[in-house]
Amino acid sequence: MANLQKKRSKMRKRFARVRVDLRLEVETETGSLHTRARNLSAKGVMFNSEGELVPGQQIHVLIYIPRGREVDLLKIKGEVIWVRREEDRSFIVGSTFTRFAPGDERRLRQYLLQHLRGEDPHRAPYFGREGKFD
Repeated sequence: MANLQKKRSKMRKRFARVRVDLRLEVETETGSLHTRARNLSAKGVMFNSEGELVPGQQIHVLIYIPRGREVDLLKIKGEVIWVRREEDRSFIVGSTFTRFAPGDERRLRQYLLQHLRGEDPHRAPYFGREGKFD
């Protein structure tokens, strides 16, 4: 438990997070859920969940980033770091990214940089796909 708290505090200190409202799909061994990302960094995402996930659980995350009339789809493997139950009995989940599809880490960093610069990242050009996730 202490190691998990140290890991979380290091993540919070090292990477800028931006508030977002992006479509998100999270796939687990038992199924998938469609939700919204609440905040995003180069190393993780926080999202809402109706079902309970478990710290340490492996997930596949699909992040839908609007780019004008197109959508940039980022494919990422991750791990649930923490889960918090809300008053309405839903959950808020924090996860870290462990592996990106080719080119997706660069696309994510560009998106975040545009946010931090105060630019509208949704009006940026569509980057296209460089490869598929295996």
